[in-house]
Amino acid sequence: DLTTPAANNELGNNSTTTSLIDGLQIKGFGITDVSLGHVTFSSLTALDGNLYRAPNTYDMDLRAGDYILEPPQEYITLFDETPYDQVFSLYKSGEDFNLTFGGDFYFDMSSDETDANALFDTALITADGRYRLSDQFSMGAGFSIKPDKVERIRLSFDYAF
Repeated sequence: DLTTPAANNELGNNSTTTSLIDGLQIKGFGITDVSLGHVTFSSLTALDGNLYRAPNTYDMDLRAGDYILEPPQEYITLFDETPYDQVFSLYKSGEDFNLTFGGDFYFDMSSDETDANALFDTALITADGRYRLSDQFSMGAGFSIKPDKVERIRLSFDYAF
């Protein structure tokens, strides 16, 4: 994101305006939707601070593309800050086969959420899957594990009519 002192945030050098960029700050980086056969890989890393997500959502249901690095100041109340600064996601859609699967690895490089014994600063591992038995019936499972405890386990059976 590049901004300039000009009111309409334009870069240019003409007789009426001169734009100057006096610094560049990189807040993070991401990799989006890299196809590895039937599986898709994505990641997001915040270099200074933590990742943000929409309120009333669970990490188990989200992938790297659902997080943002830092919301604009006027929208900060619309997001919840997570204790994680990096996430790697693997996702397999159910388009070609009846199984949908997602797995995520969350990291805390600042070690606020992890202890010294955590492998690679791993703060959370989540996975969820859903198998469609028919057009009306599907079943699923998911889990969320921190290095020292199981945080959440979910089983679901859905019948649509």
